[in-house]
Amino acid sequence: MATHDLGRARLIAAHANFLLNGKNVESAAAADFSAVPETAAAQAFLKGDIVE
Repeated sequence: MATHDLGRARLIAAHANFLLNGKNVESAAAADFSAVPETAAAQAFLKGDIVE
Protein backbone atom coordinates (compact mmCIF):
# COMPACT_ATOMS: atom_id res chain seq x y z
CA MET A 1 0.00 0.00 0.00
CA ALA A 2 1.19 3.51 -0.74
CA THR A 3 -0.24 6.49 1.11
CA HIS A 4 0.35 10.05 2.17
CA ASP A 5 -2.03 9.55 5.10
CA LEU A 6 0.41 9.27 8.00
CA GLY A 7 -2.32 8.57 10.53
CA ARG A 8 -3.54 5.55 8.58
CA ALA A 9 0.01 4.37 7.90
CA ARG A 10 0.87 4.50 11.60
CA LEU A 11 -2.17 2.36 12.39
CA ILE A 12 -1.59 -0.43 9.87
CA ALA A 13 1.99 -0.38 8.58
CA ALA A 14 4.64 -2.86 9.62
CA HIS A 15 7.33 -1.37 7.38
CA ALA A 16 7.93 2.06 5.85
CA ASN A 17 9.79 3.16 2.76
CA PHE A 18 10.32 6.89 2.30
CA LEU A 19 10.54 7.93 -1.34
CA LEU A 20 11.93 11.24 -2.49
CA ASN A 21 12.07 12.20 -6.15
CA GLY A 22 11.24 8.61 -7.10
CA LYS A 23 14.08 7.11 -5.08
CA ASN A 24 13.88 5.10 -1.86
CA VAL A 25 15.91 7.16 0.60
CA GLU A 26 14.92 5.38 3.81
CA SER A 27 13.54 1.96 4.68
CA ALA A 28 12.75 0.81 8.21
CA ALA A 29 10.24 -0.83 10.49
CA ALA A 30 7.27 1.54 10.68
CA ALA A 31 7.66 2.15 14.42
CA ASP A 32 11.35 2.96 14.02
CA PHE A 33 10.70 5.23 11.06
CA SER A 34 8.04 7.17 12.95
CA ALA A 35 10.07 7.46 16.14
CA VAL A 36 13.57 8.12 14.80
CA PRO A 37 13.83 8.72 11.05
CA GLU A 38 17.44 8.54 9.88
CA THR A 39 17.42 11.13 7.11
CA ALA A 40 16.88 14.87 7.39
CA ALA A 41 14.28 14.68 4.61
CA ALA A 42 12.23 12.06 6.48
CA GLN A 43 12.48 14.06 9.70
CA ALA A 44 11.20 17.15 7.89
CA PHE A 45 8.37 15.18 6.24
CA LEU A 46 7.19 13.76 9.57
CA LYS A 47 7.19 17.30 11.05
CA GLY A 48 4.86 18.35 8.24
CA ASP A 49 7.37 20.31 6.22
CA ILE A 50 7.29 20.29 2.43
CA VAL A 51 10.25 18.24 1.21
CA GLU A 52 11.59 18.79 -2.29
